[in-house]
Amino acid sequence: LPRRAKMHPIVVELKKFQYAEFASEETNCYSAEVWVNGVPSFTARNDGHGGPDNYQPIHNRNGIDLIEAYVKTLPHETLEGVEGSFPVSMEGFIGDMVEDRLREKDINKHLKALTQRIMIVNSKGKVMQSGKVDLTKWTPEAMVKWAKGDTVINLLTPDKQRQAITQLVKGEPIKIS
Repeated sequence: LPRRAKMHPIVVELKKFQYAEFASEETNCYSAEVWVNGVPSFTARNDGHGGPDNYQPIHNRNGIDLIEAYVKTLPHETLEGVEGSFPVSMEGFIGDMVEDRLREKDINKHLKALTQRIMIVNSKGKVMQSGKVDLTKWTPEAMVKWAKGDTVINLLTPDKQRQAITQLVKGEPIKIS
């Protein structure tokens, strides 16, 4: 669950999530069923052209009302470079869940690439990778030699691999601790 969804007494999940990258112009083009406390509550969608999200109750407004009430209890958010803060909206809350889902998909794609490519982190925290290779023909020593002193992500523990790939996906310099 996204960071906000972990903090509150209700459980919010996106199910039947679909994303259309090709149609995502100004906003994420997506559709999903939003489940609240294990119950399908409403559908959420955005056409990707910059407009607001659209919410349609499945049976009644209970799920929408629960989330709207919950987000009012959250601390106000701030934006880098913007003075002041603003309240969290339901659209922001659901939007964060969509962003988290897309980020997780991207992380998993990169982790899968580790089964076909050698990925290294250079001294500046940038990732470089080989073309597709048969990793069964590469020893750890050969990978280290190829990396010329840089860190080979493939040789890290799974937790450290995920840490490095998450930083990559977020556009952060990779710092492996």
